[in-house]
Amino acid sequence: MPAPAYTRLNVDERRRQLLEAGAALFAEHAYEEISMRDIARAAGVSKPLLYHYFPSKIDLFKAAVAEKAAELQHVIEPAGADVVEARPERGNSPGGP
Repeated sequence: MPAPAYTRLNVDERRRQLLEAGAALFAEHAYEEISMRDIARAAGVSKPLLYHYFPSKIDLFKAAVAEKAAELQHVIEPAGADVVEARPERGNSPGGP
């Protein structure tokens, strides 16, 4: 019996696959040069499946940029940076100048 022509992924895995394919193309080509067909082809999926996850190219672009920005922030932020210290503004501290 032949194997299916596609691999069924869960929602998160499929979304990540599509974001990675889109991000790779956006990194190599100008936004205007890329079509949803190009992204679908690079991801190995159909255009309707791509549109199921991302209604437009701009939606996919924004999601890809947000994903890469989050990855970059995770890499550059120091350990324990999730705790924000409250610092008084200059000249506004109690008893200060």
